[in-house]
Amino acid sequence: GIDGTAEAIKEAIRCAFGLRSKRAFWLEDEDGIVRSFDRDMPLGIYMLNVDEGLTVKVCIYSGNQLTGATEVKTFYNDEDFHEFLAQHGWVSLREVGGYRDVETVDELQPLGMYQRGGVVEDDSL
Repeated sequence: GIDGTAEAIKEAIRCAFGLRSKRAFWLEDEDGIVRSFDRDMPLGIYMLNVDEGLTVKVCIYSGNQLTGATEVKTFYNDEDFHEFLAQHGWVSLREVGGYRDVETVDELQPLGMYQRGGVVEDDSL
């Protein structure tokens, strides 16, 4: 067993299973009951479950021009999502054919198709 805080137990599990990302994970016992991480966890056999994330397609731009290409992207948390937006200089995504901007992972639809959202300044004016 591991004698430590819940965070220490989670970190030990991450190391033992080679989980190098910030993906969420949890343990279930043989009865399918999700267990909290603490010193009082009973000895037993547990199944490690890892968050599969949320996968979407994102239309690719070259400058301000849509290229027609798409990128399949999986986000595991808001930090991943905001890092992706920042890398592209975007503030949000918008569903293709829609009007609503998406600013968090919770607003994304699984397997949805998205393009750059937000107000885009036109440098040609």
